[in-house]
Amino acid sequence: MSSANTLPRHEYERIPYLVVFDDTSAYKDTYGGVTESVVLESYLLKPVGVPSKNVIVFMHPIGGGAYLPMTNALARAGHHVIYCNSRYRGVDSALIMEKAVQDLGACVKDAKERLGYEKVILAGWSGGGALSLYYQQQAQHATVTETPAGEPPDLTRLDLPAADGMMLLAAHVSRHGTLTEWMDPSILDENDPEKRDPELDLYNPANPNQPPYTA
Repeated sequence: MSSANTLPRHEYERIPYLVVFDDTSAYKDTYGGVTESVVLESYLLKPVGVPSKNVIVFMHPIGGGAYLPMTNALARAGHHVIYCNSRYRGVDSALIMEKAVQDLGACVKDAKERLGYEKVILAGWSGGGALSLYYQQQAQHATVTETPAGEPPDLTRLDLPAADGMMLLAAHVSRHGTLTEWMDPSILDENDPEKRDPELDLYNPANPNQPPYTA
């Protein structure tokens, strides 16, 4: 039986490349350049001398994980890995999740059609877990025609190739679920956050509910 210390450790190439596609939806994200073109910064981690028809694809809604220990370890273990940044790399405030789904679709399509991989496994790390699951659900049965704000894109009109497998790595429940849990329940008026319910304000010494808390 092999142990972790006796498993082969492969050298790998880190090949940077771009995924470029046109976003023709009415709402444009413009940070400079041609407004219809979306350019995704991507990396292929390819073990030397280890051919594969399968590839593991990472995407996080706001990116920044191309040098994660996990991506490097998977490549050293002999797996082909792609880390593709969405268009919102490092821009949390601008994120539109439906457009991140569109970006992931472009990466999956590029991996299959241009790079020639037959099977794509989505690796949902942290916030990428919710993105990967959302993507796969829409790729298999698209239902979302607009964002919660009523804006494009219409995912039912996009060609989203379904992935062939899924792995979740330290994934949280969702961005909206996490942010909702972080909201301060003691605030009574969003326009005046000083108006608080003392019984829900953990940091108010006048709160009658003090540790140890009741069930």
